[in-house]
Amino acid sequence: MHPFPSPDPAPDEPCTPRGDHDPDEPCTPRRDHDPDEPSTPRRDHDPDEPRTPHGDHDPDELAVVARNLVELTGLVPELDPPVVVGLSSTTDEVAVRPLDGPDPVADLVGATVPEDWDALALVATGRTYALAEGPLDAARARRGATTGRVLFVHVVGRRGASAAVVQPFDGEIHPLPSAPGEPTGRADDVLRRMLGLPTAPASHDVGELWALQWLDAVTAELHRRTPGHDLRWPEVARLHPAAHIAGRDPLLGSLVVPALARLGRAFANVTTWSYLRRDCARGRWEVEGITADSAAWMDDGMFSRWTLQVFPFLDDYLEGLEGALAPVVLDEVRATLEAWGLT
Repeated sequence: MHPFPSPDPAPDEPCTPRGDHDPDEPCTPRRDHDPDEPSTPRRDHDPDEPRTPHGDHDPDELAVVARNLVELTGLVPELDPPVVVGLSSTTDEVAVRPLDGPDPVADLVGATVPEDWDALALVATGRTYALAEGPLDAARARRGATTGRVLFVHVVGRRGASAAVVQPFDGEIHPLPSAPGEPTGRADDVLRRMLGLPTAPASHDVGELWALQWLDAVTAELHRRTPGHDLRWPEVARLHPAAHIAGRDPLLGSLVVPALARLGRAFANVTTWSYLRRDCARGRWEVEGITADSAAWMDDGMFSRWTLQVFPFLDDYLEGLEGALAPVVLDEVRATLEAWGLT
């Protein structure tokens, strides 16, 4: 076992002598270039542009790797979860990094690994839940009652193949079936970005983000109001994020209440996930739980899922607004969401 690699030293830092030359002579800096010249940063490319992969693991091979890691956990102290494991067939090295934070997946955001590593695996424990009623969602999960604790291993190969297994404590190892389409999930997102691979594309229109923020603002405003001071539709409409932008222009501001459906759609068409991620990376737009550096490290698909995951479902918001808004106002809200294709 080898420790997880540290970032390369800056090219203008002195090298550690290797022992095969006069220690009083200066070393030649790594990469043999002028230390005063800026080095080319690793992975200097658009994070949404796929890299040329190497390594040829297929899902079946990765499933074997995942099973082996499950069986070794408990026998090899270094694999005490949660850990991330790096595998290299070139050097036959296995590197392990313990994860000590409360959210082991989030601890890996921003990390990179050597380009000769063939695969990465996350070994962690967690709880399983019965699926609650409602639609399955790639960004958020509807949880029912907990059904127990499990050991979980998710592996992603350099070419983009992946496999995952779970083992209930004192139970058998079970492969996790792949969902239709591309694999998604927080562990999959992070491991792919660490390898420099693209994640699955965004599965939710950015208009849903604005709708969630809108209903969240309506809910918060209702909590601030004293009983008997109901929200009318004009007040509700002006809580949509598009209304804050439109309000800077007298003409657009006059359209917020009578034409929120059209205005909201136009706002969503302009503010794409790519646009929002770049603004977040530049410090111009704040997202809960995502720093500017994290946004720059993510790609658009991952950014969309991690932005949405902090919100409840639209249906949950609407359920909470029943009885809190007048029926005629709630009907306007539902009609607007329907015009956006969200109900």
